[in-house]
Amino acid sequence: LVADGDRRDTVIVGRKVPGSPSFPYYDAFNAGFSPEAIRGVAMAEDTFLKGFTVSNCSVNACDRSPMVDNALGAGILCKDGSARVEDCDITDCAAYYAGCVYGGVFRRCRMTRGLVLSNGGCFFESTCHNCFFDQAADGMGHNARGLYSCTFGPNNRYFGFTSGTVS
Repeated sequence: LVADGDRRDTVIVGRKVPGSPSFPYYDAFNAGFSPEAIRGVAMAEDTFLKGFTVSNCSVNACDRSPMVDNALGAGILCKDGSARVEDCDITDCAAYYAGCVYGGVFRRCRMTRGLVLSNGGCFFESTCHNCFFDQAADGMGHNARGLYSCTFGPNNRYFGFTSGTVS
């Protein structure tokens, strides 16, 4: 799916549920965890997404079930490593793991304001080329498949990532 126009003009909006549980050190925004929360995009094998902004997404992380679909990738969930995303902004997303994105291959994307209860504010088990990351809570990323020519912004609650390849 390729957007017609600028990524700032073509927006996919998820849903954070007002009044859902909040966490003391995440005062910046409401996590929105709830069974009624809506993920931005779920991508299948060999799919392609280009030129969108994905924003204000959350998943049902209330049950604290790690490594299940309802706890991963609030912005974009790529269960298969062959899913590709280019020139997208993924922002203001909250999940148990992988606030902005889970899996997949990302090129020239911006991932900002990712909130997680565990690891991977911006990315988790993803490959990223020429991407920008900033304002992640509880870790920039986790288990990177590869980070190539990426930029890390200065405004991170807990800077860094816990494992993976960087070049």
